[in-house]
Amino acid sequence: MNKKILFGVIFILGLVCVQPALAIPDAKVPILMYHYIRNYHSPKDKIGERLSVSPADFAAQLDLIQRAGYQTAVFADAATTSPRLPSKTIILTFDDGYRDFYTAAFPELKKRRMKAVVYPIYSVIGTSDYLTKEMITEMLASGLVEIGSHTLNHLDLTHLKPAKLQAEVFQSKLNLERDFGIKILSLCYPYGIYDRAVIAAAKRAGYLYALDTKTGQGDWASPYEMKRYRVDDSTNLAGLLRALGGPSK
Repeated sequence: MNKKILFGVIFILGLVCVQPALAIPDAKVPILMYHYIRNYHSPKDKIGERLSVSPADFAAQLDLIQRAGYQTAVFADAATTSPRLPSKTIILTFDDGYRDFYTAAFPELKKRRMKAVVYPIYSVIGTSDYLTKEMITEMLASGLVEIGSHTLNHLDLTHLKPAKLQAEVFQSKLNLERDFGIKILSLCYPYGIYDRAVIAAAKRAGYLYALDTKTGQGDWASPYEMKRYRVDDSTNLAGLLRALGGPSK
């Protein structure tokens, strides 16, 4: 065999060998789904109002999570050969990449050294009311925030032609990895809508996990259909944590 070819084969095999295998913990994990962290009241925008959690309530929820004995994690903590996930792990996720995550949520997370995963819509990064690249860079440097993909334009992926679907899930991942020098591990399905073709596209793009909006715990054994618990202005988080084995009050 030609020496150059032989060297190339050995080099490629070496890369394969050093790639960490995807480690999937046995247990399920509660994943909380947030949108806005803000004080907001608008009779004309009931959906936005419902999806808003006040900064004061959010801070109290973080304290409640800690008192319940949970430790926050991100997907990078699981996607290793030796995952370091405590028995009471919880994942905090924030959809859409609103700017109030940086101004209201991130300071409270830093105070408590708690982690979170943010899913910005790539096409609106830097526009009004959304995170800027500078904000994302700062948060990534803290080691507390992981970024995932929420696609390029937040479209219903099940209605797209194959080329457009692949662009939405694949190009958003490439853009984020290029802009921030990171590895994007997870995808958040817009509106929580997906089908077999969408899952296949996510796998081809190289995601290890994908999240929907169905209620329940995330199942590590079904990494492309991970359920979450929505947190909005009416959520009884204390009751949810009790149901999951948290504190009695």
